[in-house]
Amino acid sequence: MMSIVALGVPKLTPTDGNALDWIPVRGNSMWPTLRSGDRAGLSYAFESVQRGNVVLARVSNALVIHRIVELGAGAVVLRGDNVVTSDPPVPLENVIAVVRQVKRGNRTLATAEWDRSPNPLVRFALRISRKLGQLAG
Repeated sequence: MMSIVALGVPKLTPTDGNALDWIPVRGNSMWPTLRSGDRAGLSYAFESVQRGNVVLARVSNALVIHRIVELGAGAVVLRGDNVVTSDPPVPLENVIAVVRQVKRGNRTLATAEWDRSPNPLVRFALRISRKLGQLAG
C-alpha cells in the first residue's frame, strides 16, 4: 500500500523557492516515519536527491511520498518504510519535491523526530508478520 497524497494537491510548482508547500499524507506505507493525517512540508528547490531522502514522486498514475532506496543513472527506486517491496523504478524527473518538514497535529516535528531510516530488524519483523498472515489466511 502506498502513501498516496490527497488528490487535491495545492500546487506542483512553488511560488517561492524557499517556502514549503504543505500537503496531507494518506496511507500507512511510510509508518512510523509519516502517519496518515500528518502534513508533509515539500521543497521544490533541490539540486539533487540522495539515497534515504523522503520525496514526493509520480509513480504510475499516483503521487506517492516514499524513501529513495536506490539511485541510478537517471532513475530512482522508492519504497515505503512500512513496505517490504520496492516500487518500480521511475525516471529521476518524476521526483517532484523533497520532504523537509512534517507537521503532526499542531506540532512541527524536528527532522530527527520524523526522518528515521527504517530499522533492518523492523523490516525483518514486518516480513515475518506478513508471511504468518499469508499462512493463516
